[in-house]
Amino acid sequence: MGLCYNHGPGGRKQPDVTKLESIQAAQKEVQKCVGEGGLTILINNAGTWAFNDLQTENAKDMMRVYSVDVIGTLQMSQAFLPLLKKAARRSPCQGLSSSKAAIINISSNGGSVELVAYWDQYKIIGYRCAKAALNMLTKCQSLEYPANGIMSIAIHPGSVETADNPNPEISVEESTQGIMTVLSKLCEGDNGTFAFLPLLKKAARRSPGQGLSSSKAAIINMSSIGGSIELMALWDQVQIIGYRCSKAALNMLTRCQSLEYSADGIMSVAFHPGIVKTSNSPAVRAEISVEESTQGILTVLSKLCEEDNGTFLDYLGRRLPW
Repeated sequence: MGLCYNHGPGGRKQPDVTKLESIQAAQKEVQKCVGEGGLTILINNAGTWAFNDLQTENAKDMMRVYSVDVIGTLQMSQAFLPLLKKAARRSPCQGLSSSKAAIINISSNGGSVELVAYWDQYKIIGYRCAKAALNMLTKCQSLEYPANGIMSIAIHPGSVETADNPNPEISVEESTQGIMTVLSKLCEGDNGTFAFLPLLKKAARRSPGQGLSSSKAAIINMSSIGGSIELMALWDQVQIIGYRCSKAALNMLTRCQSLEYSADGIMSVAFHPGIVKTSNSPAVRAEISVEESTQGILTVLSKLCEEDNGTFLDYLGRRLPW
């Protein structure tokens, strides 16, 4: 990602991060260049987007963005991990730093579930969800790889002047210079840093209630505490990277829905149902039964009001961090 390498008489070649064989070919070429010294920094910079809102977003576009921004980053990191480990082992530096070994994932403040930046200018649902998932992937890497001396960071490059950006704030040169300055200072403390919509609208219009509430019209997305980038719950028991990333993306989708649909009288909330006793969760110790989870959720649903719109709650109504 963001990688070009010499490719014989044909000049420079950029790998296709959606194709594993292309990634593996790039890794072999880089290995020839770095030799026994290993690779100090991997910058995962490939990304794409589609200008879709909640009405026009579709599976094809969303999967294309996720495939490049998240899966591509994961597979690039996996492929280059041996070279990063080699650099970390040979480094005289103590602790974690970018001069030892680091994975730098280029994210976006559009992927911040808390900020949901530039919402009024463009919705780009698939892009936002993918970047939220990328942030979760970065957090997972920051917990897994320090034992190998490798730090992992997500960086927002700024709103850069490119052909695809309608509202640039800085030039490519300014962004690059800023990122390089930040990279030179990174230390251990920085590690890890639509089918039913018409019916919902109809229900909201027919409701006599004011404001937003679950008795008027609501979208309830079943998320998980495993999708909280801040908490990283149960990491010591189960890593489940794909699940965590998808739930982080679901949380971003919930936030987008809460901003878009409130004008139609529809609220949107993400729920963590608890650690429930099911046949699919043998790896973690269940805390509550299906009945307890269901009863708790129904109780919380009956009390949801406007201030809960766009929040992340558990089955007892406690607010969770994104």
